[in-house]
Amino acid sequence: MFRRLISRENDAARVMDKSILQQLGIPPDSPVKLWADAQSWIVRPVRSLSKERQETFERALREANEEWGEMLQRLAER
Repeated sequence: MFRRLISRENDAARVMDKSILQQLGIPPDSPVKLWADAQSWIVRPVRSLSKERQETFERALREANEEWGEMLQRLAER
């Protein structure tokens, strides 16, 4: 699929096709993360973690810090 950028004031813009948004599971007006990698644009939806996933992550982080925190601190100081 080839598309052109359009001029918009002092910027260039690209309107995302509805089919692409649907494939990515991005509703209109959703926040996206956009960055460039070499000669490509990478677009990813910004998704918040569910409360359960956030709690699981925080618990795992606490456990890792309890078990490995001192060693990781020493490595960081090298």
